[in-house]
Amino acid sequence: MKGVTRHYENITVWERFLLVLDSSFRKDNEEITKLFSTCPKRAYLARDMEFFGYFNICRELCMIVNLFWWEAYHRYTLAVFTEDAFGEITEAFGTLIAVQSGFRRFCKKIGVEPDKMLTQAEPLAKAFRLEMDFQCEFILPNQEHEKFIYDSLIKFWRSRVQLETSCLNSSQRQFTEEDLD
Repeated sequence: MKGVTRHYENITVWERFLLVLDSSFRKDNEEITKLFSTCPKRAYLARDMEFFGYFNICRELCMIVNLFWWEAYHRYTLAVFTEDAFGEITEAFGTLIAVQSGFRRFCKKIGVEPDKMLTQAEPLAKAFRLEMDFQCEFILPNQEHEKFIYDSLIKFWRSRVQLETSCLNSSQRQFTEEDLD
């Protein structure tokens, strides 16, 4: 090790890594400190993490909404092919409308138009977007499902925004807990 000590600045990243592992195994904290302190420093430029975080959250939310929608659509399709199941069809269709309604309500809360948000999840969002404008006057959204969808999206949004903006102080954050209450 003594011969390597004089050449810490010339070793490769992999060699430095192996030496740190070796020093850790020997519990040689002095050697570890030397290896870390002589490690070359570099500066990196990156795009704003919060900005890209919102795009990631948006995509994830759209995928979640699509999963809710496809599950409801699957129930609806099964009900349609079941004989004398008008009640099941009505309930399943009410769930489909509830997914749309809960998503719209969520988008309104965060100040984003649903169709614009859906552009971030192509091609998954195509089927959902086709149904967004469909309204049925005699079947109302299932209120329980709509509340579940809305609450689930808000909970997910809160946790992801908190995670994505954890490095920012509270004055830099776009959304606060109070915004989503």
